[in-house]
Amino acid sequence: INTNMQLHVPSRNNCFQVLGFDVMLDSALKPWLIEVNTQPSLATDSPLDKRIKAALVTDTLHLIQVREYDRRRLSDVVDREKVARLHGEKGSGRSNTDNVRRREVCAGQRTALAGMTEDDVEVLSECESEFARATGFTRVFPRGNDERTLAWSKLFESRRYYNILLLEWVNRPKEHL
Repeated sequence: INTNMQLHVPSRNNCFQVLGFDVMLDSALKPWLIEVNTQPSLATDSPLDKRIKAALVTDTLHLIQVREYDRRRLSDVVDREKVARLHGEKGSGRSNTDNVRRREVCAGQRTALAGMTEDDVEVLSECESEFARATGFTRVFPRGNDERTLAWSKLFESRRYYNILLLEWVNRPKEHL
């Protein structure tokens, strides 16, 4: 998913996905995950189903904060950036120093919050803004220094810079805002 996002999505703000989780409750009301659907149906079979799915769609659109954009202008910018990369004129947009810092963070040699870039601050700002708008959602990852976050962390094939940055941000001492 990450590679396809980098190759085909011009901005990290352009993409989201709604997943459908099928859960069954046993006689003790313990939930059991049956399956996860990457394209869940939004059809409704009952008034309860309609109320739940309408709230989901409303909360999702509120959370992602859909913005108007000029498709032609964006396409022109993306095309120019592709040509520049092909000619070796433009890389990832990050400096070598920042790339080294990111590798060191992922290797556990330094913290992500030390020496943050403008891009890092923008990501954290977007994260906090999304969290404030997430009325019907609960943050699953990162949650903080708890067992669930540790369990979720093990599911990633490698340590990703923004996951580490967000985890450090969530766990920072609150007096250091």
